[in-house]
This record gives sequence, structure tokens and C-alpha cells, in this order.
Amino acid sequence: MSLESFQASLVLGIAGNALGSKNEKFGTGKSSDEKQKIIAGLGGLRAITVAPPAWPVPEEGVFAVFTIEALATGKTGEELVRDVAMRYADCMATDMTNKPISTYLLNKVSRLQPSDIDYGIFQDYDDHATHSSAAIRCFSVGLRFHKAKHVRDLIAAAVDISRILHHHPVAYMGGVTAALFTSYAIQKRELREWGAGLMATIPMVLEYVASSGKVVIQNGSIYSMSTYQIFEETWKEYLRRRDIIDGERKPKFPRRYDMKKRNEFYQSLALPDKELGATGLDATLIAYDALLSSGSSWEDLCNNSMFHAGQGNVSGALAASWWGIQHGFSSVPPGNYNSVHFKDRLMIAATKIYDLSW
Repeated sequence: MSLESFQASLVLGIAGNALGSKNEKFGTGKSSDEKQKIIAGLGGLRAITVAPPAWPVPEEGVFAVFTIEALATGKTGEELVRDVAMRYADCMATDMTNKPISTYLLNKVSRLQPSDIDYGIFQDYDDHATHSSAAIRCFSVGLRFHKAKHVRDLIAAAVDISRILHHHPVAYMGGVTAALFTSYAIQKRELREWGAGLMATIPMVLEYVASSGKVVIQNGSIYSMSTYQIFEETWKEYLRRRDIIDGERKPKFPRRYDMKKRNEFYQSLALPDKELGATGLDATLIAYDALLSSGSSWEDLCNNSMFHAGQGNVSGALAASWWGIQHGFSSVPPGNYNSVHFKDRLMIAATKIYDLSW
């Protein structure tokens, strides 16, 4: 796998985060038709230059950049997690200045005490912390630990980095899924095999959470176990409907799979009372489904992962990151990524992670 694949994964992932957000204008209430009209009114995807102030990187993308830079140091284990938490705390006075940030994240970051690995880094278990933000913060973990023999390191890093800000099974399972699929892309595993690989990995995640020594009591509760089961069963249902539960056949899609059908299908897999794409469960599902159905078309990938009737910022980032590993930059309009915020830093980090990961 080439250095460009690592670079494209990071740069296109963050660009996809910006494209899927449109400076928060693609948030709650915007239908896929409305988003498509906005894109068309700008001259189409090829005419868009993803750069601030019109296309800034949203808050979850900024935290993802700091995760990436921590991974590029070569640190592992508790040292890595402490560094990530330190960067999250420090960025509030640097790259997050004058950037809109949710009250939730403000509260969580303000409570971080990175010097205290036992009590100052991981948030308390939170029934509401299901957000997809953990998935975008963890996709790059799969670049650092992409070898099959390092899957337990990948799981530990993704779970703990997720729990720095989002301590809930849906969040850290989304983080593990994002990282795992990145590693599969680097390994050049067939796309149809990824879901089956995730199903085989879930017991390893439960084993790590149970043995990590950082587990609050709720992680082992009946409620939490039912949440794990919902995550696993929803993914199984998706894989069954695509006929790839064992990863051995080509995925099946409806003959007519337009955006209306996609939105209905995606919504059927989302958690109740949550906006489409807002949790670690459906954001990863949407990204994977878009990747499976878009082939080598960047435009189709963007339409299917970023411009659906929900939050496309994380699902778009994940799909773009995985697609970038497979296809690089060559067929992407330069304006869609050349001026994205943090590009230079991401290119430097990609080179460091590439050198470290082999």
C-alpha cells in the first residue's frame, strides 16, 4: 500500500467531513433534495472549493486531526491515550478558537485532566453519548494498526480514544468499526468481507472492555449488554439484506436504489429518536453502504454518504477516507481537497504514520 493511500485517507476523510457539514448548513432538517439543490446551485461538486470560511472543518473533524497527530508520534497504549486527551484539552485555546462547539463537548473537554490516567481522562458512562463523533476520531487508528496481528492494539486504542469524550457502547463500537474498516482497506480485503470481519471482532471488543480496568459498572449492566446486542444485530440485519453475512458473495442492491430509497433504508437501521447518521451505529453503516454501492465514482460516493437526509458529516468522512485508500486523489476534483483546512498537517502526519505502521 502506497504513501498516497495514507495521505488520501486522511485528507479526503477530513474534506468529506467538511463537505458533509457545509458550515453546519447541512444539519438537522435538511432533506437530501435540499442538499442536492444547494450543491447544484454552487455549480456542482466539481465547482466546490472546500476551504474556510464557506467549508470549514467541523468540531468533530478538528478533534480527529488531533487524534491523527497523536498517532503520528508513535506512542501506544496509555501514553497514546494520554497524549490524545492532552491535545483535545489544548486545542480549545488554539484551533477551536472562534469555532462553534456543542455544549456537550465543551462540558466533556473541560473535565479532562490528562495527567490522571485513572480518573482524569475517561468520561463517566453516559446513556446519551451515542454520537458518531467517536467514529471520525478513530478512523485513523486503522492506519497506525492496520496489520491483522495488531487488531487487539487497534481495539484498545479505538475504545479508549472513543471513551475520552463519548463513553457509551454505540460510540466506541462505532470507533472500532471505523478503525477496523480502515485497516481492512489497507490490507486490501474485499469490501464484501468487511462486515463479516466486524462480526468476528465484536467478541474481542467486549473482552477488552471487560478486562481494561477502566470499566464503569454500567458497561457490564443488562442495559449495556442489550446495547451491544442492538449494535451487532442491526449490523447482521444489514449484512443479511445485502447477502454478505459471510462475506463470500457480491452484495445485492435494489434495482432502483435512489436517494429516497436510501433514506428509507438508512432510517430503518438508525436508533429510535436519533437523527439519521447521528450515532456510531448508523454513521458507519451508511458509510459502508455508500462505499459498496458507489464503485470508483467520487461524485456518487459524496451523494450517497454526505448528502442524505441526516447528518452526513461523519458518514461522509468515513466513506471518503476508506475510498481514498482504494483510489487515491487522481479522480477527485482538486478543489474538493487541495485547500481543506489542516491539509498540510495531515500530509505530514500521514507520512509519519506510514513510516511507523510498517
